[in-house]
Amino acid sequence: MDEKHSQLWQKLSAALKPQVSPDTFKRWFSAVKLVQATDEAFTFRRPTTSISFGSRVTTWPRAAAIVTAFGSPRDVKFTTA
Repeated sequence: MDEKHSQLWQKLSAALKPQVSPDTFKRWFSAVKLVQATDEAFTFRRPTTSISFGSRVTTWPRAAAIVTAFGSPRDVKFTTA
């Protein structure tokens, strides 16, 4: 992750941590890397394909609210390593 994406992910993850349980953060977000940020979307990379549909539905809407804090709503996308 380059420095720009690293700083942005630090800001996003710091805002997200209080909104989810420590276990949820560790399980779903600790290994996530922000690999692309545009005005339309953030793309995150996970080391495996283990992000389930349920986590996207229940957890990432909170992330979408955080993204809104950066000026506009953005899609959240995932890739795997």
